[in-house]
Amino acid sequence: MSNSAINLYGDLNPEIAGTHARRVLELAAPTIIAGQFGQMETIPEHGTELMNWTRYLSVDSEPTNLQLGEAVSASGKKLEAELIQMRLLQYGDHMKLSEKQLRMGLKHVLDGAEKIMARQAGELSEKVILNAMKAGTSVYYANGTTRAGVNSVASTVTLNAVIEFLTKQNAPRITKRMNPVNNYATEPVRSGFLVFIPPELVAWARGSLTGFIDSRKYATPSEFGAYEIGAWNDLRFITHSLLSRFSDLGATGGTNVRQDTATSKALVYPIIVFGEDFFSQVALSGEFAITPYYVAPKPQVSDPEGQIGLVGWKTWRTAGILNDMYGVRIETAAPSNL
Repeated sequence: MSNSAINLYGDLNPEIAGTHARRVLELAAPTIIAGQFGQMETIPEHGTELMNWTRYLSVDSEPTNLQLGEAVSASGKKLEAELIQMRLLQYGDHMKLSEKQLRMGLKHVLDGAEKIMARQAGELSEKVILNAMKAGTSVYYANGTTRAGVNSVASTVTLNAVIEFLTKQNAPRITKRMNPVNNYATEPVRSGFLVFIPPELVAWARGSLTGFIDSRKYATPSEFGAYEIGAWNDLRFITHSLLSRFSDLGATGGTNVRQDTATSKALVYPIIVFGEDFFSQVALSGEFAITPYYVAPKPQVSDPEGQIGLVGWKTWRTAGILNDMYGVRIETAAPSNL
């Protein structure tokens, strides 16, 4: 056992650190929603800050170009691919623990801190993915042609236009998800395009989309549990509490929409509609997904009486768009009177 291995986890030895890492991932699992989709890789033991994904390019499928003549072979196609690189960034945090807290109940205090920080790590991972998804270039507006012009709520006309766009792009419908546990396993789900909406738009989906089927009326329980609120047309709606509104404001003059109190401009929210292989991520999974550490209180120059210890975590994360044509961002106002 090398000193460098022990120092990596503070006062934890590698075996105990591995147990804590697995527990953190299990505790973080309930917060993982977006992380169940897209292409995934795990962090290798030895690697660079760059992660690579491959996007294979489609080929011509026109019948007139593929028709074979007698004893005449097809000209054939070259398998072409694009390499997409994403840079890993390191994230982490820690909590200070007093000697008194630890003396009064070491296990209780550490368990409590571990639960809080596991949720923090899960939410961080989700926000990295959501920020990448919100940056896609395929955009529809509830009204107007820019974010600054938005002051109304998206309609079924907009949703149908998005479905048509994704269908024409041959965007694959979501047919599977990854079970968010320490070792990801693929699970089948009912086919459809997924829609992430913020909590401010849940009442709009349930009350304004004619033909919306509430998930509570499904013949079988939703694979996404309480996160899925229902379905409309080819879309399955999932609410995501971390999908935040844009900092930029829309236009004035909106009717019954949420507004900025200082300017009376509409608040603008994202709706993310996507199919399979829209984005990729380094998943919060695998042996090297997260590094926990613990430092017991001990006398030192910065803490002569040895009153302060700490518990923390570190991780490397990244996410990005693989195919902009497989996902759409709708920018919309949110209703204020539902």
